[in-house]
Amino acid sequence: MPLTKENEILLSENRFLFEQLSLVKETVKDAIFEFDKCLYEEVKKMQLSEEMEEKVTNILEGKQEVEINDAEEEKDNYQIRKIFKKIAIETHPDKLIAKSDFEIEFKASLFENAKKSLDNNDFCGIIEVAKKLNIEVEELNEQQVKEIKIKNQEMSHEIKKFKSSVAWVWFFSDEESRKNIMEKFVAKAKQDNFRT
Repeated sequence: MPLTKENEILLSENRFLFEQLSLVKETVKDAIFEFDKCLYEEVKKMQLSEEMEEKVTNILEGKQEVEINDAEEEKDNYQIRKIFKKIAIETHPDKLIAKSDFEIEFKASLFENAKKSLDNNDFCGIIEVAKKLNIEVEELNEQQVKEIKIKNQEMSHEIKKFKSSVAWVWFFSDEESRKNIMEKFVAKAKQDNFRT
């Protein structure tokens, strides 16, 4: 039985959030890098001893740290493996010997996408590949729907967390706002350090 429209929408939302989270993680890494460069410049302006400069820099870096976890949770998913096996039968390079160069390249690409989805426990990615090959996917069960909804909520939360980080806000601000954010950040870090 094919997927219901409701489940297709849920999977589409999952795919969108997955892609958005990947882009946000990439962007926040750039933001942190640029923020840190500016932070080091601010510390240099303080004209501290080398030892004190290192201490201050370490304190400040810890204040804006954002955890970026690229590793997906390891969770065995029978349904993903089952769909992957069907895809592998259609796309594995060993099965494509007598095919045209175009078909070999196309199916090899699909096989790589499916392998990546399997490795990342990406149910939606596996389904996308299966659809491109006209492989029928069973209807999602209640547990799968529940897990996908939870994963969607987790990804939404993670995206919001990254977008509310100091480095993110600073990165997307104009020059004047960047200066104000940096000054407040350094002042707050100094104040917190003197309290401890």
